[in-house]
Amino acid sequence: MSDPLPAPSATEWLTEVDIMRAAKLVINLRDASAAHHALRRATDLQHSRSFEAEAIWRRIVKAIEQLQAETAAPTS
Repeated sequence: MSDPLPAPSATEWLTEVDIMRAAKLVINLRDASAAHHALRRATDLQHSRSFEAEAIWRRIVKAIEQLQAETAAPTS
């Protein structure tokens, strides 16, 4: 009998679409402090040794920063 395949980690099955949706939600809820809030959440998870969840929140931080940079950039 073969060994079962290991379950994918949360960081593997969350798509970039999922991350962008989460980032947009945090922006809608926290506005200008969205990135700060998400980074604080990632840090809290790191301290509690929830490393997969921390990695997800760090991806959300990057997405928030990207979305906010796109909206702040002047259009020509």
